Amino acid sequence: MQFKLFLNRIVVALTFIFLPFFDFAQLYPFKIYTEENGLPQTTVEVITQDSKGYLWIGTHGGASRFDGMAFQDFTTKEGLISNRVFDITEDRFGNIWFATNSGVTIYNGLNFFSFTESDGLPSKNILCFLKNKNKIYTKK
Repeated sequence: MQFKLFLNRIVVALTFIFLPFFDFAQLYPFKIYTEENGLPQTTVEVITQDSKGYLWIGTHGGASRFDGMAFQDFTTKEGLISNRVFDITEDRFGNIWFATNSGVTIYNGLNFFSFTESDGLPSKNILCFLKNKNKIYTKK
């Protein structure tokens, strides 16, 4: 009887000792994206998803829209006020807003519109947006 109890304790102890060596976690595939895959730069400040399902990535080299297959880059050449993008958000009309170190750029899907301190922004360095159901606010 004591031998059986001793044997049970040994089995339980060995189970707890060797159980961590068996990996029961699921492995999820992931992929690392860099400039070679189409990102304008790899220092990422923000990733957000718009209402159409696109991922928007803000970097220190511009912004990218990712459709799950390829990146479309947006820089000052396309109309951003600065390539250093700190935040990206979408308003209720589907416009994409970019917070940068030189002001705010709004993209309506066709054209870019930029705003600076001369247009009433409190600062040219806009780090993030705060939004509610009616408005989008900038935070310097």
